[in-house]
Amino acid sequence: MLAAADFGIDPSAVTFTKDIAPILARSCVQCHRAGGAAPMAFTSYQAVRRFAPRIRNKTAIRDRMGAMPPWYVEKDIGIQHYKQDPSLTDEELAKIQAWANNGAPEGDPADLKVELDPVSEDGWRIEPDLIVKSNEVFVEAGVPDWWGEIEPIDIPLEHDRYVKAVEIREVNDVPSEGSGRETVGARYVFHHLIYISRVPGAHLLEATGWPVHEVGRNPDFFSEEAGRLLKAGSQITSESAHLHSNGTDTRAHLEFGFEFFPEDYAPKYETARLGIGDGLNISIAPDQNGQELHAYNVLEDNLKIIAFEPHLHAPGDRMCLEAIWKQHIETLSCVGYDHNWVRTYSFAENYEPLLPKGTVLHITGYMNNTESNSNVPDTRNWQGSGNRSVANMFIDLGIQLRLSDEEFVAEMAKRREVLDLDVNDHVIGCPLCMAEIPLLPDIVEEEGGEPIVVSDVEASAAAEFLGTWTLPLESPQGTFNIGLEFSEGDDGMLAASVNPPTSPPEDASSIRRSDDGLVLKFTLTAFGSSIPATITLTSADEANTMNAVVDLAGFSLSGTATKEGG
Repeated sequence: MLAAADFGIDPSAVTFTKDIAPILARSCVQCHRAGGAAPMAFTSYQAVRRFAPRIRNKTAIRDRMGAMPPWYVEKDIGIQHYKQDPSLTDEELAKIQAWANNGAPEGDPADLKVELDPVSEDGWRIEPDLIVKSNEVFVEAGVPDWWGEIEPIDIPLEHDRYVKAVEIREVNDVPSEGSGRETVGARYVFHHLIYISRVPGAHLLEATGWPVHEVGRNPDFFSEEAGRLLKAGSQITSESAHLHSNGTDTRAHLEFGFEFFPEDYAPKYETARLGIGDGLNISIAPDQNGQELHAYNVLEDNLKIIAFEPHLHAPGDRMCLEAIWKQHIETLSCVGYDHNWVRTYSFAENYEPLLPKGTVLHITGYMNNTESNSNVPDTRNWQGSGNRSVANMFIDLGIQLRLSDEEFVAEMAKRREVLDLDVNDHVIGCPLCMAEIPLLPDIVEEEGGEPIVVSDVEASAAAEFLGTWTLPLESPQGTFNIGLEFSEGDDGMLAASVNPPTSPPEDASSIRRSDDGLVLKFTLTAFGSSIPATITLTSADEANTMNAVVDLAGFSLSGTATKEGG
C-alpha cells in the first residue's frame, strides 16, 4: 500500500469528484460501462462507491493476474513507454487507497470535470474507418468446446488500403450486469480466432496475416512505417476458431474494426516474421511456483520491435523479453500474465527496440502451477504443451520490422536526434544508439556498397547445379512453383537467384554445402511479412532432379526440383 501523505496529499481531502473520477475516466470506464467487458459499470458515484474496497485491492495488485486495469508491465524494469497505457501511477494508487480507507467520500459535485458516461461512446478504442461483421453463432449453455472455421467475411473495399490499427470485439446477448457471470471468459463465447485476409482464388502466400483475436485482447497498432495491407475484394477467412460455452445460451458475432492510413500512404519498411518460443520442451510440474521456460532466436536481420505480446496459458504468471548483443545483456520488458486478459504491448514511437543482426532475443516464461493461481483448475496435474487452456504455449507473438543496414543506421540517428541524446545517455533496447560509428557485424561489400552473397561453394565443383530449376511445392491451398537459377559469380563461386511466386526474384544471401547437396538462405515476402527461408537440396534418384525441403520460419514444405532442359 502507498501513503497519500508521501505525495504531499491530505488523505482526508481525497474525494471521488476531484481525484478518483479522472482516474476512472482514463483507465476504467472503457470496460466498466453499459455493454462493456466488465461485470459492473463505473459511470456514476452511486455505482462506484460500493465497489471502493474492491477497486482499492484490485488496483494495488498492479502487474500480476487479477490486477485492474488489466495492464501488467512491471514499472521497475525495461522500457516504460507504450501506446494506450492505462496503468496507474504511484500517486494515483495512493489516492485510491486513501479514498477507500476514508469511506469513499463523494466530494463537491462541482469538482467533477470529466464525463464518465459519454453518450457518444461506442466502445471502440480505435477510430475505425471500416467495420465488418461475422455471421451470428449460437452456443448453448453447457455444450462442449467447438473448434472449426467461421464463414468467410467479405471486405467491401474498392481500393487497397493500409491499416494503422485493428480491433476485434465480440457482441453478444450476455447481460453485462446481473448475470452472475463475473469473469471475462464468462462474458464471451469466442475463445480465439486465427484469421487472414485474402482475395478469393489468390494463393495463400499472397494473403495478409493479422494478430490473433483472444478473450480480453486490446487493439493492435501497426508501425507508422509498416501498415498492414488490406486488399480490395478480399475476405476474412479463419484458420482456427474456438468457441466455448459460458454457462448461458448465447448468440454472438464478431466485429472487425480497421483504422486506415491516408489513401496515399506507402509503407517504408517490411514486416518481419520472427518466431520465438518453444512448444516442445514444456514440462510444468504439479504444485510448484516459479518454474521457468526459455527460448532464444538469433537475429539474421536488423530489427525494430513494434510490440511485445506474451502468450502463455493458465499457469502463466510472467514473461520477460531480453536482448543479448555481444557482452551487452538487457531486459527490454517484463510483464505479468493473466490468461483472462491477453495483452499486446505496443511500444511508443521512438521507444521501440532497435537491435542489430546477430542479437540474441531471449524470452523467459514464469509458470505458477499452485493453488495461488486461480486460473489452474487442478494444480496436482503435470502439464505439457498443447492448444487447450489447460495445456500450455510459450510464445512471443509480437510485431517486428526488418531493417537494412542503411535503414538501421538512419533509425538510430533519428532516435538520437528526437530524444536529444549525448554520449552519456543510455537508451534501453538500442545497444548501438550511442556508438559514434555503428558497430555492425562484418558484412562483405562490393565497391558500390551492396552486400554480396556469402558462398563457400566453387562453381567449378558444382557444375551439376548450374542452370535453371523449377521446384513445385504442395501446400494445403494447392501447388505453387519456386524458380531457382544457379550461375557462376565473378569470383568463381556459385551464385543463386530464387524466384518465389509472390515476390520478385531475390539473390540467395547464403549458399553452403551440405553433406550431399546445398543449403540456400533467402527472404520470402508472404502473408504481408518478410519471412527468413531456407531451401535444402539433396541428391535424388533420377538425373537432373533434386529433393528439396523449404523451411519458412518453422513451417516446412517438400518437393522435387527439376532442371530445365535436363
